[in-house]
Amino acid sequence: MPDMKSAFEAKGIRSSSPANSPPRSGGQPGQWQRQNTEQQTLRVPEGYPKYFKTDTNGCSYLDPAYVSDLAENIAGQLKQAQPKLTRHQLRAFYDHAKRQVARVQDGCNIDQVQSEVQKMQAIGASRATKSGASISPQFLDFITRNVKAVKTSEDLLRGFIKHFEAVVAFCADAKD
Repeated sequence: MPDMKSAFEAKGIRSSSPANSPPRSGGQPGQWQRQNTEQQTLRVPEGYPKYFKTDTNGCSYLDPAYVSDLAENIAGQLKQAQPKLTRHQLRAFYDHAKRQVARVQDGCNIDQVQSEVQKMQAIGASRATKSGASISPQFLDFITRNVKAVKTSEDLLRGFIKHFEAVVAFCADAKD
């Protein structure tokens, strides 16, 4: 609460755990810096992800960039991010997504698998924000954006999983 924070600062009371406090800007009471989120998010095109394009006949198809240039760019960002993404962590998320694809292919509708797809975001957030984080904020951003984009079976089957598969392939040299 900003009112409580200001009241404590006015009395000269500061947090005893500086690691949990946002950094000060210029050392002036009551002024807090915004944390740099640019380094914590993926550098991707505006509106990402938008998996599909439509041709002149009205047929939708997967934008080729999602399995080529864009996927390679994202994989490069994930490989550079800290903490390092291991092949095991990447495969755990990818395998979970593939299990949901298999359920849809076996006849479940998207509503029946949506909670399992969304679980990836919750697990990612837990692993990225706890002390000793095991995945990077960039990977969490990747998972979050793509999970939110899955609204239909087509999004899952022809969009997200194909894109995720390409990112995994471009990350093939990630260390365990």
